[in-house]
Amino acid sequence: MPDPVLAVRHLCKRFDAVIACEDVTLELMPGEIHALIGPNGAGKSTLIRQIAGNVRQDQGQILLAGRDISRLSVDARARAGLAQSFQISTVIPNFSVLQNVMLAVQGKSGHSFRFFRKAIKQRELVERARSYLAQLGLTEREKTNAAALSHGERRKLELCMALALEPQAFLLDEPMAGVGSAGSTAMTTLLSALKTQAPILLVEHDMDAVFTLADRLSVLVYGRIIASGSVNEIRRNAAVREAYMGSDDLPASVQRRS
Repeated sequence: MPDPVLAVRHLCKRFDAVIACEDVTLELMPGEIHALIGPNGAGKSTLIRQIAGNVRQDQGQILLAGRDISRLSVDARARAGLAQSFQISTVIPNFSVLQNVMLAVQGKSGHSFRFFRKAIKQRELVERARSYLAQLGLTEREKTNAAALSHGERRKLELCMALALEPQAFLLDEPMAGVGSAGSTAMTTLLSALKTQAPILLVEHDMDAVFTLADRLSVLVYGRIIASGSVNEIRRNAAVREAYMGSDDLPASVQRRS
């Protein structure tokens, strides 16, 4: 059996009296989409941000390809191969689509962004950025300022910038948010292809998309994982159904598939 690309061991986080994360252990295996689901306020985004380094855990360990990255900065984790895309956009609005991806390519190389004006003249840098734009269908928008993109196009740009880091793993927090039905379908197709380049740890409230995409799921409730398994195993799990009882997070369309 292959080793996990990303391993979280006994992660804990408190904010005063609030337990946001309690003894969380999970693994992301090569070639998979591992979805993290749970009712609103379960601690999903806080867990993802601990893994990314935006929030420092109180206890526990985070391993990327066997390397302990628990104390590394966000930038250092990105250079180590952990790419992230969060609910809040990180693109630079006044830069073109191409320039945003070129910055990500530079970041992978470890160059300082202050050298951007010089680097933009380098053919290799431009061509590498364009190759990523082509993969995500943004070639025709390369000269467009990021501020002028639709919401769905901006989400694609964020993924393109993450892809440009040539990551070992992706952390995606609600990539479907605000993209609409057609956008969700397109994003589902995109993520299905993206996992072949690096596995994805996914937080997403679009449960139909989750149950279509996920190879494996973990269910977080009040900061603790109560179940992990395949889609069918999670659908049949009594503890999961009880956790979602009275919640709108688990739609009827999913429940009927049980």
